[in-house]
Amino acid sequence: MKKLFAILLALAILFSFAACGEDTQQETTEATTETTIQPTEPKELTEEEKILAARRDLVEQKMRESVTFLWRAGEDITYTVDDTTFYVEAGKLYSGVPYAFGAGTVNDMLEFAGEPDENGIYTISGLTAEAMRSGSGHCRIGNDCSSAVLLAWSYISDTCTAGRSRMMHQKYGVYPVGDYMLDVEGDEMLITGETILANGKDAIYKAYTQVQKGDAIVCHNGQKNHARMVVDVSVEYNEDGTINPAKSYISTLEQSRTFFGNTYESEELGETVHVIGGVDTKYPFNVLVRDNYIPLTCTELRDASVELAEPELTDSETQLTKDTIFTGTITCNRKMDMMTMTISDAEGNIIQQEKVFHPDRYTVERKFELQQFVTDLPEISVGSVDIAALASGNYHCTVLCRLTTGEELVARDFDFAV
Repeated sequence: MKKLFAILLALAILFSFAACGEDTQQETTEATTETTIQPTEPKELTEEEKILAARRDLVEQKMRESVTFLWRAGEDITYTVDDTTFYVEAGKLYSGVPYAFGAGTVNDMLEFAGEPDENGIYTISGLTAEAMRSGSGHCRIGNDCSSAVLLAWSYISDTCTAGRSRMMHQKYGVYPVGDYMLDVEGDEMLITGETILANGKDAIYKAYTQVQKGDAIVCHNGQKNHARMVVDVSVEYNEDGTINPAKSYISTLEQSRTFFGNTYESEELGETVHVIGGVDTKYPFNVLVRDNYIPLTCTELRDASVELAEPELTDSETQLTKDTIFTGTITCNRKMDMMTMTISDAEGNIIQQEKVFHPDRYTVERKFELQQFVTDLPEISVGSVDIAALASGNYHCTVLCRLTTGEELVARDFDFAV
């Protein structure tokens, strides 16, 4: 009897463990099911958001191309911008177009380049100190901080007409990002440090959280002016919900003399790269406020309904003959950086050709005077056009205008006889 009772007790305990195991497994399965995170569907962008996102991608891409353009100097160049002397050494690999007071694009650099090597690196030859120094009439090689940003914006904006950082305000198609007041006086914005004091640091910190790729952060403090393009923003909040300005930051692309001389080792290329511009540099909110930066953007990055007008040229000269080749004004609703005049014979052979870069060293205007092809400033011209030197016969004249985006438009295209 005792033996039978022991057997029954053992069986009861065994069934009890089995039942507990099933319950535990069921509870575990239920808990796993309850805590499984379902994948979230990506937010569907509205048509307006898609337009703005595409514009921002393009602006960031063009700015990045400018500050990461890889090239070698064909010869040594020493030039000075204000009180800073730059030494460009032949054969070294550089990243970014040169720093200079101007509005030169990558396209301008390629005017001095041959074919790229197997790594896509260009050799730039024929540059001179005169072409890049402060105050140069040429100033088509290299750019400065604000012109780099404004040239990138020119790919999507024909309403922004600012030429320098202190002109980046409402009058020239540039607006604040966020809810703060930006005061201007005449053609220039007021000192940005005063703007921050008037609005309060918290208002500017909040404005920083609203910047997006392609926007700009700008300071204007009299002699100290600078502009950077935003590529990313990271915000960290305190436990009470306020912004932590020391741990929040904005990443930027920028053209600045302070980066010149920095280097990095490229594993892909197997050599040292000499840096000219700033790439993906992070600046904490509190540092940006300390240095008096405010966030700004152009009209086309804040309003998708503002469409970019198609490029359109207007020629003030209607009677096109050999006597009017150098007369008249070519205007455009977009920014232009170069004109090319070509004289060819009846068989299409090029007899004469000249390229004229825009002489404004700070920005790129929207007009060209044809008289520039016979200018007394040889540093803004390449080549020669001399109608008086042509032999008797039939000829053809073509004038091409290149926009800062690289697109070329025909301004004049006509036959003439000598």
